[in-house]
Amino acid sequence: MSDDWNAHWKSYSASNALNPAQAYRQKLIFDALGLEHAPKPVRLLDLGCGNGELLAEATRRLPISR
Repeated sequence: MSDDWNAHWKSYSASNALNPAQAYRQKLIFDALGLEHAPKPVRLLDLGCGNGELLAEATRRLPISR
């Protein structure tokens, strides 16, 4: 039997979206980093990012301007 990681991350994302701790954790991270006030362009590396929710939120908060 093989693991279906796509199904795992889909299920994880759905339950994680309902968890208020996730939004609070992201708030703590963004407050600590102060990215909104950082010189542009901002570069952010997320190691062990799971399904990429932190980077998706970073993209929402810090749209890429060219």
